[in-house]
Amino acid sequence: PRTETQGRVHTSTAVVYVLPEVDEGDADDDVLADRDVRVDVYRSSGAGGQHVNTTESAVRVVHEPTGITVAIQDERSQFQNKAKAMRILRARVAAFRKEERDREAAQLRNSVAATGNRSEKIRTYNFARDQATDHRLSTSVFGLAQLFKGSTLLESEFMAPLFSQEILDRLQSEQPTVDADCGEDSDDDADEDL
Repeated sequence: PRTETQGRVHTSTAVVYVLPEVDEGDADDDVLADRDVRVDVYRSSGAGGQHVNTTESAVRVVHEPTGITVAIQDERSQFQNKAKAMRILRARVAAFRKEERDREAAQLRNSVAATGNRSEKIRTYNFARDQATDHRLSTSVFGLAQLFKGSTLLESEFMAPLFSQEILDRLQSEQPTVDADCGEDSDDDADEDL
């Protein structure tokens, strides 16, 4: 950079997270299913004269799975109160589910997250030397331009050995353990045969 008077080249580290994608439109389509909502009606309280004492215009709506409750008695009509309560409940349940998804995404992100320390580096791209180094394989290749354009260099030099190593690791972890006593006759069994 122009501001660097001593000729040093500054480097940086980037951490890339690859997380599953959730379609936001599908997640909130069925926020309130009728079977999950309980509607209670009761008489309003407060000022209002005879009308308050004779009609059940207050509405309490409960979303059973989350326990979120909304009670409305603002309007004189039960239908208006129910409509208002359902709008508020829908918004609160949607906010609750969004917070839940965000919390799960944060947990997933934290479970796969690297700290970004240089000791955790996977691959280094050295543009001055036109070189890419994969530190997991201790392999370097030259030709960054071809690598970034999608040549088979990335597949043959980096990805194929990683896949082979992953398959070997899986096979080794799945091998059954052999019991040391299996297949050998003990002295007691030999005496019985005589």
